[in-house]
Amino acid sequence: MATVGAAVNRAVRGWSHYFHYGSCTKTFAEMQRWQRQRLRGWLWQKYGRKLSFCSFFTDDRLHGHYQLFSLPTRAPYLR
Repeated sequence: MATVGAAVNRAVRGWSHYFHYGSCTKTFAEMQRWQRQRLRGWLWQKYGRKLSFCSFFTDDRLHGHYQLFSLPTRAPYLR
């Protein structure tokens, strides 16, 4: 998981830094939601889980234990 997570985080971090200068709030929120669902699906299949798709792999667990990069949800000029 560490190599997959590092590759995903590197790509998402670079993408977010490149596109973070415009009006990005809605787009980044949708991208974050999509990224979490893809990682949940991959983990769910990897560990052969039968139930609890979202309740076991919560957002806090994805960002804490699996070190998923959190996209900024506010434009830099709104800070």
